[in-house]
Amino acid sequence: MDDVSIDETLSKTWASISARGQDGDFTPEPNEPTDPEPIEPADPAGPTEPIEPVEPQDPQDPADPAEPQDAQSFRPPWKKAALADWEKLPESARREIERRESDFHKGIEQYKAGAQSSQEWDRTIQPYMATIQSFGVTPQVAVSELLKADHMLRYSQPQQKIGMLLKIANDYGVDLQTLANGIQNVAGEQVWQQQNPADPRLQQLQQQIGQLTQHITNTQQQASAAEHSAIDAEIAEFAADPDHEHFGILQHDMAAFLQSGLAKDLDDAYEKAMRANPQTYQIWLAQQQQEWDDKRKAQVRQAKQAGANVVRPNGRASVPAAQPNRTMEEDIEATARSLGLLN
Repeated sequence: MDDVSIDETLSKTWASISARGQDGDFTPEPNEPTDPEPIEPADPAGPTEPIEPVEPQDPQDPADPAEPQDAQSFRPPWKKAALADWEKLPESARREIERRESDFHKGIEQYKAGAQSSQEWDRTIQPYMATIQSFGVTPQVAVSELLKADHMLRYSQPQQKIGMLLKIANDYGVDLQTLANGIQNVAGEQVWQQQNPADPRLQQLQQQIGQLTQHITNTQQQASAAEHSAIDAEIAEFAADPDHEHFGILQHDMAAFLQSGLAKDLDDAYEKAMRANPQTYQIWLAQQQQEWDDKRKAQVRQAKQAGANVVRPNGRASVPAAQPNRTMEEDIEATARSLGLLN
């Protein structure tokens, strides 16, 4: 790419035009005063010669593929003050500036690709820079040595490979005796396996045991899933019962009673949880009082009915004499006990 910058080209071109317009030192080509063809930029027309606004072809290099085809649409990335002078430039100068601008950007793209490659290289070696610097070499030298070692281990003769491995082991502080013992153990195991091949019947038996174990595991998993499904269904039915309206509050307490073995079933766990939970204790107490009152009223009714059925020979009902200092409820309870209705 040409070393002359775009700014230098522009400055020289503008200086040439300014000198021609002010001093009128340049004259048209001899013998071609009325030639309509475009003129060379180095020998422009006089200051009074009108310049064609559009040139059909660049006279300098018509076959140059890098030349833009539409100079009117191109605008250089200049400041507004400089752009005001853009239209004053001859077409040939504008085309030259456009070509140089295009060459400049093409060069930038080439440098950009190289910069991206360099950044990727830096990111790759960055984690290992401390180690590379400790050897006092550049990253390029370090990578070159690693690739040389890889090449030798891949393509050299067996004896050279062994020597390279021993050198690497020594460089990395590997105890050669420990390495030799490890190699001997691996080699011995490989030799033993070659001399004692596995019995195919043993392999078949191991395969059958594996299949049986898998079958048992699957069966246990299916049984466990079925059991959990049944338990979930029972719990859902229990929770939907209107008598268990506080299940949502008590379910964690019920689970604790069941897991600890303090409750034998869901009903027992629900009742114990009702008594233990502060939110439901008063509700449980009121329910128990109501149940006891209902039971006692039923016992009284039974006692009265039984007493009415005991008739004397004279046709009167036999009623035990009331004990002094007893309430009517106590008398009824005593009568029920005498009739065997209460224990």
